[in-house]
Amino acid sequence: MSLKAAIFATIGAAIAELVAVPEFGDNLKLNVSVMTVAERANFDEAYRLVKESERAINFRPLLLVFTVKDENGQAVFSVDDVEQIKQLNSLAVVRLSDVALRLNKMLKDDVEAHEKNS
Repeated sequence: MSLKAAIFATIGAAIAELVAVPEFGDNLKLNVSVMTVAERANFDEAYRLVKESERAINFRPLLLVFTVKDENGQAVFSVDDVEQIKQLNSLAVVRLSDVALRLNKMLKDDVEAHEKNS
């Protein structure tokens, strides 16, 4: 197998973490995953399209749209769900988005380390 074939063979094998979300129902767990390059580009674009004054309140809901997956690896939410996600229990949304931030290396320390090494 060529190096390129070995790399492309990893497509679909995203790193994910199962997160318990009792606020959404007994024994409910959701997969929070590392975004693909395409998902990250779509997240960045969706975020840029939000009015600057509304970015803070939309950041976590948008992050969930691109990182929360069902058992088959399909997105649970769409961009059209952002307003409804903002109505969900904040403890659950923060728990899920904190995992997404960590897995996707979007925490302040990760960004600073990347900038330092660039």
